[in-house]
Amino acid sequence: MLYNDDEIREDEKRFQENLKAVRSLTEKEKQILTEQMDKLLDGLQLLTSKPNLTEAEMAMLEKLKEKIPPIAEKINAMKATLDESVIRQSNAYYQHIKKLAEEGNEDAKKIYEDLKPAYQAMLKEQLGEN
Repeated sequence: MLYNDDEIREDEKRFQENLKAVRSLTEKEKQILTEQMDKLLDGLQLLTSKPNLTEAEMAMLEKLKEKIPPIAEKINAMKATLDESVIRQSNAYYQHIKKLAEEGNEDAKKIYEDLKPAYQAMLKEQLGEN
């Protein structure tokens, strides 16, 4: 952790809990989630492509509009958690290789020189977003 205060520690705790929950999904659960989202999106696409909807179809469309955002929000939260995890792991790997290179490890120096441009570009991109 970069800072040592209660808020940062609490954020880190929540992140680790979310990461654990996302990683604990079984393949079956992931498949069910994907299938449910596909069904909802297929139904939405079918209904929105029809020129004249019946009353029942309008009701179904409204139900779909209610169900999709919470599911999409959960999927986006899971993706954000996994993205953050990958960024942290990548950063840790880069910093470890950099340290080894600075200590004189020739193999690490080669890897470090290969990684450095991409790492710096990633930092510039992140800083540009903030």
